[in-house]
Formats: sequence, C-alpha cells, structure tokens
Amino acid sequence: MPERRRLLAAGLALGLSLGWGAPGAQAQAGSEEPDYARIGRFIYAFHRVVARSALDDPALADLPPELGQRARLLALRYDAVIERKAVDSDADIRALLREASQVGQAMLSARSSASPDSRRPRSPS
Repeated sequence: MPERRRLLAAGLALGLSLGWGAPGAQAQAGSEEPDYARIGRFIYAFHRVVARSALDDPALADLPPELGQRARLLALRYDAVIERKAVDSDADIRALLREASQVGQAMLSARSSASPDSRRPRSPS
C-alpha cells in the first residue's frame, strides 16, 4: 500500500512538473484555438493518478456512496475538460489533479479494507 501511495504522489507531482504554472503554459486569453499541449499534459497527469475508466458507475459499485459520488463528480469534471478541448487555469487544473489523487487514494483504501488480504498465508488444514 505505501508503494501505491508513493506512485500516486509521484503522478500528481509529475502533472505539476509538466508545465502547470510555467510561464507561457496557459493559452492566451481570448484564444479560440485548443491548447493541445496543455490538454495532453492534463490527460497524462490525470491518468497517472487515476484511470478514467475506474470512475465509471460499474466500477464504483463496491465503494461507499459518498466516495462513489465524489468519483462521479471527478469524472464529469474530467469529461468537461476533454469535451471543451480546453483546460482551465493552472490553479483549477492543480486542484482537479489533487482531487483525482485523493479520490484514487480513497478508492484504493476502501477496496483494500473491504477485501481480505490475499497475501496472508493460509493456515494448514
């Protein structure tokens, strides 16, 4: 579990290091052209933290309702960025990636506490 947490944190840090907040990273105000470089960085960073498919309803059935609702909202926010072909401000993107990291972490915790540890040795019969 600590390894997975470290990977999630690394994914979030990677997204932040890919240019969020860097000078010139944000598209010019009023520009109608999609900023594909920023969108690509956002998609890459998001999927390093949590897979979009993990946020679909069938994948959420085994989670507590509050966590499932958070995951659905995160999926809607992700889909809105992709549909608009535009990313929000750097602060909004950092917040979205932070939420993705927190939701992904909570999903892992909820699932690991709900299922028995398969690595535990079985007692001899």
